Amino acid sequence: MQRLRNHLSLGFVSMTLVLTACGQPEVHDQRYIFTNEKGMIESVDATQWDVENRTADISQPMTAAIFDPNILDRLALVRPKVVDWRKFQTPIRNQMNRNTCSGFAKIAAIEARYMRDFGQNLDLSEQYFWHTYKSTGVDFPRKYLYENQSSFWGGGNGRNLDTAKMYAIPLETDVPYRTQGEMEAIRDSIPAAGDLEWRSKAEDNKVTQAEVDAFEYSTQYIPLAARQNARYGVKSYVSLDSSVTQDTEKLEQILATGHEVIVDVNLKWKLNATTGIMEWDDSRSNAWHVFLIVGYDSTNDFFWVKNSWGEADFRKVSYDFMRKASNGGSYITEVQDPEQNTLRKGRMLGVWAMDHDGWEGKLIIRRATKPDNDATRLGHYFDAQGKAKVVNGFSINDGRGVEFSIDDALENKPGTMEERRFIVNSYSWNGNYAAGSVQYSNKAYGTFLTRTKERSAYARDFNHAKWIGDWAMNHDGWKGTLSIDSFKLVDGRYTMKASYKNASGQVKAVKGTLQPGAEHIAKVKIELSEGNPQEFTLYYHTWTSNLFSGSTEWSGKSFGVHAFRI
Repeated sequence: MQRLRNHLSLGFVSMTLVLTACGQPEVHDQRYIFTNEKGMIESVDATQWDVENRTADISQPMTAAIFDPNILDRLALVRPKVVDWRKFQTPIRNQMNRNTCSGFAKIAAIEARYMRDFGQNLDLSEQYFWHTYKSTGVDFPRKYLYENQSSFWGGGNGRNLDTAKMYAIPLETDVPYRTQGEMEAIRDSIPAAGDLEWRSKAEDNKVTQAEVDAFEYSTQYIPLAARQNARYGVKSYVSLDSSVTQDTEKLEQILATGHEVIVDVNLKWKLNATTGIMEWDDSRSNAWHVFLIVGYDSTNDFFWVKNSWGEADFRKVSYDFMRKASNGGSYITEVQDPEQNTLRKGRMLGVWAMDHDGWEGKLIIRRATKPDNDATRLGHYFDAQGKAKVVNGFSINDGRGVEFSIDDALENKPGTMEERRFIVNSYSWNGNYAAGSVQYSNKAYGTFLTRTKERSAYARDFNHAKWIGDWAMNHDGWKGTLSIDSFKLVDGRYTMKASYKNASGQVKAVKGTLQPGAEHIAKVKIELSEGNPQEFTLYYHTWTSNLFSGSTEWSGKSFGVHAFRI
């Protein structure tokens, strides 16, 4: 065994990690797996070791180089006596006087995974995670006057990490955690939020959807920059039922393979003053809690636990407590690469002023699709008269945009799509805008979303000459001025004379035509870089005097564009 350690030249957890798995006597073309000093699964081809080293300690190889977290029962891993991952944990946080323990345990697990996989010591925003965790669900049919909960309230569990797979998380500096008193102060500063007093009985619960929306999407609570800056999240995880979390050997297996474990527990415990270990106390009242297990000591039968009460150190919890108190949980297998920043769905959340071809209304997007991207209830649209209409749709373009439809009814089955479809993309470099098009009556029209006070001006009797003028144009956050001087009719198609000046003052060549029979649609090419013209599809909003919107294509991807007349 000493020769094996020397041959590998790798650190092991507390004691030497040795392996068994059901394999065949022949060692050729097979691999041993082991846990390195970072708690990551690695493997080595069996032929690199002398056959004589295949002692009882490392008697059987495993053919898979990658650990499959779903086959714990098939993985025979001879575990070390002690596994201690405290060195990968960020400082212990404090949930203070709010029922947000599950959010803290999940963020702690995410931070630990980033420490292992990317060497990043992060302080992620529990407050923002809690906002998405609570407010992005949908209750259908409705039990209360709202379809989703508010993050003003507490409650949760440790089994489901889908929220962290769907919505990126920003840093603590973007959205600091709030005490209950601070949450109440924010609520009171938003009169439209009401009192947000939750009652379990539907007949007693007077909280409305409008009140939940007013609180969740107020920039006093969640700054827009937080949605834009969010870049951390979960790529994959494993959910555990109570049969796993009550089995201390299975918990040891998961921990020994380099994973912290989020666990739901019934907090009926007491401190053994002699051992310093929290033990089961059946005389205590039920009190559900969630914490993170970060290691174990099988000689002394306890787990190390990272709690969220601001303690000075990690707690020790007895094996007997976990067998009696735990009720399921989860562990993270991979987190998102922050440099790739692929979790963009959260940027669309919130309240938007919407203008489609001059028809104005308010769009509220409360959630995105789940990881399977099946169409779901996104939120509601409110027309100029204030009538609420249900919105269903799904994410597009790597989560940067949504395709959605609007039903004239207040409610329908989540995911029900109508024939008229809106397609919009949020701007990569400015979270205040999204733009695209809508298709109806066999024609396409422009759609523009904004969080600013910019609005179109009413006009009628559209004709092609209304395109002429100077336009403050914004495509995906890149600003410039499009100047359309005139049109010439060539072979039944209007061709524009135009130029584009970028933010640096450089003038770029423009070629463009209007679509015959639909002259509110312009196909434009702007040579933003030499020899590489970028294509734009622009839609003049025909019931306005000053707005067009649409999309542009770049590197095979679609981005939003809009412009107001100067």
